[in-house]
Amino acid sequence: SDRAAFGLGGPKIGSFAASSTSIGAGDSVTLSWEITGATTIGIDNGVGDVTNSTETSVSPSETTTYTITATDADDISQTASVTVTIQAPAELVHKWTFDEEGGAGTTLVDSVGGADGTIVDVGGNDGAVADGKVTLAGGDKGSSDYVRLPAGLVSDLASATLETWSTQHSAQNWSRVFSVGSSSSNVLHMSYSRGGNINQNELRWNAQSNITLQDFGGAPTNPIDERVHWVVTIDDVGAANGNTKLSVFKNGTEVHSGDTTNDLSGLNDADFFLGRSQWGDAAANASWDEFRIYDGVFTPSQIQASSEAGPSVPLAVSLDKTSYSNEEDIVFSWANGMNGKIRDCYLNPGQAGSGGFGGLGGAGGTGGPGGLGGTTGANFLDSTRSCNTGEGGSGGNGGAGGTG
Repeated sequence: SDRAAFGLGGPKIGSFAASSTSIGAGDSVTLSWEITGATTIGIDNGVGDVTNSTETSVSPSETTTYTITATDADDISQTASVTVTIQAPAELVHKWTFDEEGGAGTTLVDSVGGADGTIVDVGGNDGAVADGKVTLAGGDKGSSDYVRLPAGLVSDLASATLETWSTQHSAQNWSRVFSVGSSSSNVLHMSYSRGGNINQNELRWNAQSNITLQDFGGAPTNPIDERVHWVVTIDDVGAANGNTKLSVFKNGTEVHSGDTTNDLSGLNDADFFLGRSQWGDAAANASWDEFRIYDGVFTPSQIQASSEAGPSVPLAVSLDKTSYSNEEDIVFSWANGMNGKIRDCYLNPGQAGSGGFGGLGGAGGTGGPGGLGGTTGANFLDSTRSCNTGEGGSGGNGGAGGTG
């Protein structure tokens, strides 16, 4: 018709959007729309007729562009589209569990990516690592130790997830949970407080453009001496028009988000601090139980599961005594309270193992776990016969222990 030729009349599509434009495989997203003047409305890619609805849920198996078509009584149609991207599963690339013991200068091991950090000695307000956490005394920036992780950890990633369990012990002026960047004009940081107000906080990203999210997670945002699980996701294609979506989660629940044109490639991550600022702000008086970096975006369900699981707990294996005769049962226990026996394992005092205990083998059914790797000063590895699981029932042999 003439109206169609000149773009006059017909339905009006006020909006067509997805509740999230970036999801994990198997997750769902809600498509919603505002349309007037249409007699029929349909969405392609298997959705079908939605004339009598204003939203619908979809679960694409791959990145999919959905097009909505609205048609009026004169057969004039208007269309709009939205793309839902399926993110590749997030991969853990760095993990610091802070299981070391020591003060300034102590190496903080990255057990996944090998990017070891350290406690930097600045002055009399000391930092130390013990009991599965690194703790900073906090105070004036010029006299307070802090944690430095290596440069270049996130700028090569398209999307990323930062995860930590941390505890604020006292309010310090604008102190940081973390700060990544090279200057106050190129930085991604999260603060425990804004100023000294523990009912306020901030997530800021200054780079190509500036985005600031403030006062999220309730009041106080970081209760004194209470551990909080924080997750920040940086989704390179999660916002409209291909922009980046920045989201923050507290104890498994999303508490704030925003869109930005910033990309991680524009973040000069020469500095990666825990407890220290790119400004002149105070150092944090806080502890960190663990810090992780993922290549990719954790989904909300994954974040919730991680929050419930908590930080890593080292597997502590203990023996019932320190010396055994040949062919004697070795009775051991580990952190989850289970018990078992390793039978028919040679004790070879003259042949030292290469390190600490190897990993436990996986348990079969209700059977006990697999054998232990060697320990310094004694080798429990049996070269002539296997180490059998003991009093675990009929579950079969556990997997072989890791190298000591």
